[in-house]
Amino acid sequence: MTTKALATWTLAVLSAAASGQDADALPYPYGKQFVLGLYSVPPENLAEVKAAGWNVVHTYGFKPEFLTAVGAAGLVSLAPLPRRGEQVDEAAVKQRIAELAASDALCWWDIPEELRYWRADEWAMVRDYPAWTRALDPRRRPVMMYFPNHYDAAALARYVPHLDLITAGCYTDATGQPRAWVRWRVEQQVQAVRLAGHELGPDYLNGQRTVISALGLYYPKNSAAITSGVAAYHDFWSAICSGAQGILLFSYWHKRDDPFLEQAWAAYCRAAGQIRGDEHLGDVVLYGSVEPKVSVRVVTGPALGDVIQTAGQTAEIRYPSVNVRALRWNDSMYVIAVNSSRRAVTAEVAGLPAGATEAEALFEQTRPAEGQPASPRRLPVAGAAFSDAFDPYGVHLYKLPLPKP
Repeated sequence: MTTKALATWTLAVLSAAASGQDADALPYPYGKQFVLGLYSVPPENLAEVKAAGWNVVHTYGFKPEFLTAVGAAGLVSLAPLPRRGEQVDEAAVKQRIAELAASDALCWWDIPEELRYWRADEWAMVRDYPAWTRALDPRRRPVMMYFPNHYDAAALARYVPHLDLITAGCYTDATGQPRAWVRWRVEQQVQAVRLAGHELGPDYLNGQRTVISALGLYYPKNSAAITSGVAAYHDFWSAICSGAQGILLFSYWHKRDDPFLEQAWAAYCRAAGQIRGDEHLGDVVLYGSVEPKVSVRVVTGPALGDVIQTAGQTAEIRYPSVNVRALRWNDSMYVIAVNSSRRAVTAEVAGLPAGATEAEALFEQTRPAEGQPASPRRLPVAGAAFSDAFDPYGVHLYKLPLPKP
């Protein structure tokens, strides 16, 4: 983040604090917390959601009193705005904005989903709604719109000048895609921001944008596939490894539809706990500096993932089986490594800082000898590289202390 952008964002965070809100407890980019959001949360389940570590909620059939319940639970909520048409006119939308803006439990304005740029009436809402929220919300909270799975970078880029959060569906099973498709989906969002002449970051009032990945937690219609716990954990970290700055799940309500979805929910909660835990991985992802020199090479197993099929595809899309993202934060380097192959692989992570001697695999322990306590699993670093084994759809999160200059 540039010095100017940091200063502007700091002023925005201070304005939130001046309104009596704690910026540390508010979701990025309005505040500082990594976004862990859930669609379709009934009021009676807010305490459970809070206890599981999630911080942003949504409900269908939204009514203003939902914000009261959300605030009492120590959470914040999206505020869906009505679709303008025969039953709801401009004055009614503006009145809704003015009324809801007073709530401390509101974190983002959520304009109607999937508005189409080729429809003049819908595109007018894309232009008008963000402008109205800026004028009528004294806190000038950010604006999002949900995009369907198939929008590529060129289509998304049309919307980037008007929206602060680029939030797109990433429902791997519903699209019948291999798991490597998560990477394509998120990278298209990131590319869209750049195509539109913007950059990623929290200073949304001055044009920076945030990429949010909406992951699947539901039984896709006409599909035999249901996200398993292993696949859910993969998709969570693959999205972040590919550039996502926040996660939404569709949806909390549907987790009860099948035992597999309960397993997926448990896996998502495990990942959310890691983001929010003592390692402060949410801060690492949002505020760490990307280290582009770090690379990965598959040593054994398939080097490439399955072919990805996208709308309008003219060339074969295949990614390497393993993706990595390295970030420097405070006195350490963190490496997120994700295997999107259906088969086990061994991979070498290289380009590490000179002088690094070992990498700790976070949240993993060695198998101790009988009678001995378990200890964190560590890998030796030699020649600025280390190797590790990955299960099918396996994820490792590494921490390397940086040598002091």
